[in-house]
Amino acid sequence: MDSDEDLPISALSHLVYCERRAAIVHVLGHWDENEHTVAGHIVHQRVDSGEENSTPGLRVLRSLHVHSTRLGLRGVIDALEVRDPPVTPRFLIIETKRSKRKRWARDEIQLCAQAMALEEMTGEAVSHGVIFHAGSKRRRTVPLTPELRSRTESAATRLHEIMRRREVPPPVNDERCAGCSLRGPCQPAGGTGTLRASLRGVLE
Repeated sequence: MDSDEDLPISALSHLVYCERRAAIVHVLGHWDENEHTVAGHIVHQRVDSGEENSTPGLRVLRSLHVHSTRLGLRGVIDALEVRDPPVTPRFLIIETKRSKRKRWARDEIQLCAQAMALEEMTGEAVSHGVIFHAGSKRRRTVPLTPELRSRTESAATRLHEIMRRREVPPPVNDERCAGCSLRGPCQPAGGTGTLRASLRGVLE
C-alpha cells in the first residue's frame, strides 16, 4: 500500500460514502458529531464491551482487534462467532449498524476488510459475514464474493493514496450531504477555500 502507516478499517466506510469526508477526518483530523453519529455510538455501547459468551460448540468474542499487512489496515470486529471443528466455516463476523435494514456498500466493504484481515491473521477462509441492523434487530448475510473483495482492495488503495498525498478531494454537494455530520466545516456548496477557512484553527 502507498502510505507507511496502518489506517483504520472504519476509514473505508467514510471513503466509500464520500472521499472528501474521509479526507476531512483522516487527513485534516477533524470530526463533528450529529444525531446519526451519536445514535451509532449508543448502539455500540454493548458491542464494544469486550465480553465473551460461550455455549457448547460456539464462542462469541467481542471487540476483537484485527490487522492486515497486505491492505495496510487495522480495526475492531464488533462480534466474532467461533465454531468448534468440524463445522466450517469456523468464523462468522457480525458488524452492527444502527439502521433498520438498508443496504449500504460502505458497510459491506468495511465488513469485507475485517474478514480479509482475519483470514490473513488465521489462515482460515471466511466465506460470508453478517450485518446486524439494530433498528430492526435483524441479521443480513453478506457473501464475501471476489467482486466485493476487489472493491475492498481498491478502496484501501485509494485511502492510502489520499493519505500519502494529503489530498482533500472537492465537495460532491449532492444528497449525501444532508445527513453528514461534517456538512458544516465541509461547506459543500462553497468549495475547498471555504473548507480551509472553516478549519483554519485546525490547519494552522
